[in-house]
Amino acid sequence: MKSEEAEEQKYDQVEKLLHLKRYEQPPEGFYERFLDDLHDRQRVEIMQRSAWSLFWDRVETWFWGVGTRKRVYLAGLAYATVMIGLFFRVGGEDYQANNGSQGEQSTTVVYGVGSSKVPVLGDEKSSNESIVPAGIKSFLREF
Repeated sequence: MKSEEAEEQKYDQVEKLLHLKRYEQPPEGFYERFLDDLHDRQRVEIMQRSAWSLFWDRVETWFWGVGTRKRVYLAGLAYATVMIGLFFRVGGEDYQANNGSQGEQSTTVVYGVGSSKVPVLGDEKSSNESIVPAGIKSFLREF
């Protein structure tokens, strides 16, 4: 019984406090100062962060704002960019290797329509030549 009476008294006290608070008003200009203080705190917080973290936050926000289909397109574009970069990197090394140190004697064979440089089986000259494309050669050499 005492616990019920104690709870009722607490309830009455809370009710009186809420009734008193209803008539309280903030001082003049409170909301404008509060807004200014909030903006100042936000600016100080941003100034304390590094430029890299701010950049990363913007990229993250932009990326998650993009739809699922566009994310797949972006991933495909990134993959294509990497593959094109690797293709040109490997191709450039082969070009320099083939034209740089071999001088006049080159083992590079150019295959094309109407080309007379197609190797013939049993030909001594063609035994030194490779049918593996130049880009693949240097790629395999790295392994």
